[in-house]
Order: sequence, then structure tokens, then C-alpha cells
Amino acid sequence: MQALAYSPLLGVNSLGGTADEEIVAGFASAFFIARIPVLAFGAIQGVLLPKLAGLAGGGKKDEFKSGLEKMLMLVVGVAVVGTVGAFVLGPTVGKILFKDFTMSASGLALLAAGSGVFIIALTLAQALMALGGHKMTAIAWSLGLVVAVSCMAVIEDLELRVDLGFLLGSVVTTGMMFVAVLRRRARMDDLGVGALVEAIEHEPIEI
Repeated sequence: MQALAYSPLLGVNSLGGTADEEIVAGFASAFFIARIPVLAFGAIQGVLLPKLAGLAGGGKKDEFKSGLEKMLMLVVGVAVVGTVGAFVLGPTVGKILFKDFTMSASGLALLAAGSGVFIIALTLAQALMALGGHKMTAIAWSLGLVVAVSCMAVIEDLELRVDLGFLLGSVVTTGMMFVAVLRRRARMDDLGVGALVEAIEHEPIEI
């Protein structure tokens, strides 16, 4: 999970040459701005998890499922807003906060989109693991990383290869987890919802 999360930063430092020193130097600043959706994701969890835990404790499975779906919708909303915000305001904010900021609006939006899709994958991973899909979760993260690295290997432009690689890797991971969650959703009726809340609460989210 962390390898995919930080693949753009690792990629730009590994693949950048002497001619890319300015891009490499400014990328860390852009990466910080693009990860704002990840920070917002942590805040959303902090607000909604107590409510979900209360529903679980009361045995209200239908309300719990509804709450989890709302959480996913909020995460998708954060991803969309973060991507649009990165495109519209990101470069201006970046140049104000960081002297070495160099990334374009489109590049920053692509990087933010990757972060947005990544937090959707995190949310799905929590539910999937609680439903017993630990193996599928690991496979999804691994395949996403393979896609990201492969993309970075075939594209020449430094910024594009790491931004697009991160986005495509996150999309593949999210897609696999979404399908797996749908297939296992029926098991929620046989699973103590408290276990699902516990999995969500204890899923490490490194930001």
C-alpha cells in the first residue's frame, strides 16, 4: 500500500536525471499539495467512525451499511473536489507556499486525481479486509503497484510518467477491490458489523 502511495515521489527521485533537477526539487512540494485529499480522508474518518460504531453496537446493520455507503460517497466527493481544486488553485497556492514549485495545473490535477482514487481504494480495502478478503486486498495493491511501475517505465516525460503511473495504479487497485467488495457484500449479513468497524478503525493510514 505504501509503495503505491509514495510511488510518484520515489519514481521522480529514481528516474530523474541531471537535466531534471528543477523538476525533482519542486516535485516534493507538488506532492504535498496533491495529498491534501488524503489528509481530508483522515478527517472524514474521525467524524463518521464514531457514528458507525454506535450503529454497529446497536445491531443496526441496515443503517450501518447505509452509513458506510455515505462515507464512500464523501470520499469520492473529496477526491473530485481535490482534483478540481488542484487544477484551479493548486499552482497559485504552490507558488505562494513553495519557492521551488514548478508543476503545471494539469500535472498537479493528475497527481491529485491519483491521491483521490487512492483514498477510495483505502476505503474499499478496509471493508474488503473485514469481509475476509485479505488475500484479494494484497493482490489488488500489488497489481496496482505493478501497473504504476510499468507505466513509469514506458513513458518518457518525467512528470507525466510518475503522475499517470500513480493514477492508473490506483485505478486498477480500486477497480479490483470494488468488484471484490460487491461479490462479498452478501457476507455482511453473516458478519458481526463490529468486526467491520474494528477493521476500519485499525487500518493504518499513513499520511
